[in-house]
Amino acid sequence: MVKKKFLLVFLALVFLLGAGNDSSKFVEKDVEYTGEIEQAKKKLEKSIKIDSSDYESYYQLGCIYFRESKHRKAIKYLNRCLEINPEYGKAYFVLGRIYYDLNQDIRARQYFEKAKKFLEQEKDSENLKMVEDFLRNLSCKSRCMGPSCSN
Repeated sequence: MVKKKFLLVFLALVFLLGAGNDSSKFVEKDVEYTGEIEQAKKKLEKSIKIDSSDYESYYQLGCIYFRESKHRKAIKYLNRCLEINPEYGKAYFVLGRIYYDLNQDIRARQYFEKAKKFLEQEKDSENLKMVEDFLRNLSCKSRCMGPSCSN
């Protein structure tokens, strides 16, 4: 359990330090572990082999692959996370981000709407705010049919 905590903490640091925008905040922030991302992947894979119902490890692997722009792998792991825990709002948020980045706005909106529902239930106001921002951006984008739109 302690190793898993360190791993989650490390992953949070990687996302918080490596991202260029606020979307990196969807990962936990109690950070102390500093290691290599490949080592983290191996530990998460090992964790999944030990316990295939560990949805958080699938989620963390999905986040790593998202940050590496390996969208297919990220989607695979995030979908597996949601098969195990279909109410995990953060996984819907990351899937929304992937489809948003891929300019698949309809899919992005679907995932953001689900994320919003579950994050409201979880009372996760920080991630909820980011989801609402993305939904606003999508609404603006669809109204303006272009990148420049003011609210």
